[in-house]
Amino acid sequence: MIKPCALLLLLATQTAQAVDGSWDGEGANLVISQRGIAKASPVMRAKGNTPPGHVITSVYWRYKLQTTPPRGLQVALCSAGLCVPLEGGSGSTRALQGVDAGNPLYLLYHLPGKGPIKPPVRVLTYQLLVNYSQRQ
Repeated sequence: MIKPCALLLLLATQTAQAVDGSWDGEGANLVISQRGIAKASPVMRAKGNTPPGHVITSVYWRYKLQTTPPRGLQVALCSAGLCVPLEGGSGSTRALQGVDAGNPLYLLYHLPGKGPIKPPVRVLTYQLLVNYSQRQ
């Protein structure tokens, strides 16, 4: 698990602009077993306090499923009532730019429809890297 996180950090530091700091979060073993019922990861937040007046500039994500994602699986990055759809198992977004860097984030997984998912969707691991800078 160290190698993917290190690769994610390297990618983020090479492409980020005007970054004053960053924090990362990760987790594992989520199971989505019912269509129509969203499953949220536990919240991820900075391990210490972020400096006052600092806002998110970009977020890098990565998640790994046990199998190929089922058709229609929707994954979003969420913070304080704002959710941003994510495309694919890894990437970056600036859609949360301006959100307070100390706000907790979580991933939200949803498969539309009704009834059980057989076999259930298993999220083996998920990671976020949040870059932030002083509010302009």
